[in-house]
Amino acid sequence: MSAVAVSPVSRLEEKFETLQKDYAELNAAMLDFLRNAFDIRTKIVRSSELGVDGQRAGLLLNICHAVGADTLLAGDGGSRGYLDVEEFARAGVRVTWQNFKHPAYRQCGGAPFVAGLSAIDLLLNCGPQSRELLERSRGTEPARAPNTEPERAAA
Repeated sequence: MSAVAVSPVSRLEEKFETLQKDYAELNAAMLDFLRNAFDIRTKIVRSSELGVDGQRAGLLLNICHAVGADTLLAGDGGSRGYLDVEEFARAGVRVTWQNFKHPAYRQCGGAPFVAGLSAIDLLLNCGPQSRELLERSRGTEPARAPNTEPERAAA
């Protein structure tokens, strides 16, 4: 007897049907689904399992220490305003800003591309090529302390 392939859409429907009342578990299940679809094997640990405390940047630094991280990949949003890069450096943790450039891809049915949609949209429109598109779109830049200019090459 041959195995029947289950479509990503069927798996998504199953997740929504079984977990629709518990949003935290639904979110975790969707994250697991997408990690599997994109073949991402990085271990995930919930901060609640680490026994750390703190707020904002202090909590992030405590989490980094708890998991043995020497680098924090930070989002390119509001954290730039409150992360003290020098404090992290003194604590042995380098901060790097994620510099994600949303990939444009063909939409099924010829619809115009809309940036900023869920990774599910990427997966359903691009299938196995989704991970490659994401990898080409990632980028980082080293964090600098406020009011410091990047070093420039002498002319």
